[in-house]
Amino acid sequence: MSSLARKLLVAFSLLGLGASCAATYVHYNLIRNPDYSSFCDINATVTCKAAYLSRYGSVAGVPVAVGGILFFTWVLLMLWGGRGKSAIKDSAPAYIFAGSTLALAVVLYLAYASFFVLHEVCPLCVATYVAVIGVFVIAGGASSVPMSSLPSRFLRDMRVLVATPLALVVALLFIAGASWGMTVFPRETERPTVAQAKPLPYSTPSTAGRLNSALARSAFSLSNTGSPRPAGTPIATSSATPPIES
Repeated sequence: MSSLARKLLVAFSLLGLGASCAATYVHYNLIRNPDYSSFCDINATVTCKAAYLSRYGSVAGVPVAVGGILFFTWVLLMLWGGRGKSAIKDSAPAYIFAGSTLALAVVLYLAYASFFVLHEVCPLCVATYVAVIGVFVIAGGASSVPMSSLPSRFLRDMRVLVATPLALVVALLFIAGASWGMTVFPRETERPTVAQAKPLPYSTPSTAGRLNSALARSAFSLSNTGSPRPAGTPIATSSATPPIES
């Protein structure tokens, strides 16, 4: 792998890792706070909230953004393990290319769902798509190992991994961190709901109908009897005086 290809892979991996971390942070806050509004919620079309809370935003309750963190971290670890005169120097680009092929299939599906099903654009998702495509293209050009030889190389490289204490510790930490992240992340079912205020009594159709009927009867009564006098106003009375007989 050339120095330029390595630098480009590192750059795209850092881009994807940063976008995936930000997406995970936003998704976490959306679950914990239903009223949360992220920096990527620009308008009704350019937004992250709808994509993350849709059925395409999680797999078995785990956000797809967490998968992005694991993928890009794995790519960086492969680049770190394949540096210098490492025993997996030739195999690392092929592993990255194979892994990015699967990742590319996932992001193409998610992009289709975002653009043509949800009809929305998620800025952090787009950054992840670009990073995966970049890793796929660069790793494919840098790989010089036939894909058919990866199974046999994998077994050999696993023996190298076990025989290298530092690499083994890093691999175990990666697996433990991935398991912990997928386990402790809150699920959609834990998302609190926003309580809706009860409507006022006069806002119901039946109550409004009774109120209108009462007002109509009152208006009809006033039209026949005149307007009522204010409370406390004396009412004048008249009496007829009988004629005096002479």
